[in-house]
Amino acid sequence: MSAVWRSRRVLGALGLLVNMVVAKPTVAQDQPVVFVHGLTSDGSAWNYMRPTLEAQLKISGLSPSLGWPYSYGTQAANLHSALGGLDTVIAVTHSNGGVLTRRYLTTNGAARVDRHLSINSPHRGASLAANVLNGSMSAWSVNLWNALYTPFDTYGYLDPYFDSNGTFGFLCDLLLGSLGRIDSYTAALGYATGQLALGHFGFPPAVLPEMVPGSAVLMAQNDPSALSAEALQTRVRLSLSSELNLNIQPYALFWQNSSIIRSWTLAMTAFALNQYDYYSWHPDPYLRGHAWEWLILAQELAFVPASWAGMIGSFVSTQVVGGQVFFVATANDGVVPWTSSSYPGGIPVTLPESQYGNLPHTSQTDNPTITTEVSFQLRSEMNVVLRPPVFSASISGAAVVPPGQTCNYAPSVLNGVGPFTYEWYSNNTLVGTSQFLSLSVNDPGVFLSLVVRDATNAVASAGLQLTTDLFSSGCF
Repeated sequence: MSAVWRSRRVLGALGLLVNMVVAKPTVAQDQPVVFVHGLTSDGSAWNYMRPTLEAQLKISGLSPSLGWPYSYGTQAANLHSALGGLDTVIAVTHSNGGVLTRRYLTTNGAARVDRHLSINSPHRGASLAANVLNGSMSAWSVNLWNALYTPFDTYGYLDPYFDSNGTFGFLCDLLLGSLGRIDSYTAALGYATGQLALGHFGFPPAVLPEMVPGSAVLMAQNDPSALSAEALQTRVRLSLSSELNLNIQPYALFWQNSSIIRSWTLAMTAFALNQYDYYSWHPDPYLRGHAWEWLILAQELAFVPASWAGMIGSFVSTQVVGGQVFFVATANDGVVPWTSSSYPGGIPVTLPESQYGNLPHTSQTDNPTITTEVSFQLRSEMNVVLRPPVFSASISGAAVVPPGQTCNYAPSVLNGVGPFTYEWYSNNTLVGTSQFLSLSVNDPGVFLSLVVRDATNAVASAGLQLTTDLFSSGCF
């Protein structure tokens, strides 16, 4: 792996996310944070990460929709407008949102962002965009389709004993509907031009040519003078780069049942090799003469991960070890290689698959592991502080009671500064000021409430609806 990286243990921070109590942020005192989305997305992409971080940290979040198909310049202008009068804002960005935010920082005369954390952004361009625009993606999709269709069609016609409608014929149809349309699945990510773009979006994304490595926009953005200007504007620049295992690409990007499609692919590869061996020695010269079609199918399917790695610009080489073929690729998240997602002039932080598991590009803004890492980096590198624990109270005791029987109730208090004072109310009438309460209920329905004050005069409250039941055998 050629990428520079720092690793860090999660240290059980996931537990903090699970046990937190959600509180409304105090806007005037909270650090403003803008969450910037990527391709085929909008502000709703942050519906998991933003409230999770707002509950944990003293931040006030903003997640605008910026018009992902527009040029970087147009989206940058939209970002500036969305920030309004805010200042010293932290930007948390995903994918293409990181690049347009950097464009904003160096082209806007009064930038409002002074810290930037990008998540798997193609800072040096997206090779996938280039391979969509130059037709390589479509050509690969056609080759896959032909490799699947041709041998079944050929031997279904030439060999009366070949069952083209059997189990593997059915499996072929399934793979034609998935791998045979991989260019369409790629287009759904925003990497689309021509008819596919029109079919998915009704227009080709104007930003796509600007994403190609070496484009005029990216060359200008990564020019030393622009990098210096960005460094003056943003005192902290940091990138997160996650990893997706090569062998499960591109299955884990497009299909919820990715393991099933991968198993289909492996089964079809084995079947194709078996058919190649069988027909290579067949006495019928016509059947023997087309055996190579099965070999082509096996090769195309076996090389799907490596071919995808080539499309995204991470493929390095093929190696043969002990008779087995291995593909070598630079680390990537299935769409953006680490060599591109590392922030120019910033702090690169990588999340290797061996340590953090598979974190594919298409599901990062709602991933708990990445959210935990973002929280850690905001605190450790960008001076964001934890939100103070919420002072809260609850009541322990029976909700269903026999009429006239005395039942006992106790408070549970979280956080706050002791000592505490207590006020118990029965239907808004004060009935006790001790920590514990013994209460006899005769009315059919009573609402028991508790008010707790701590040493700083902060207040927490709780309530419990009580119901009388003649057949109740005790305070339950």
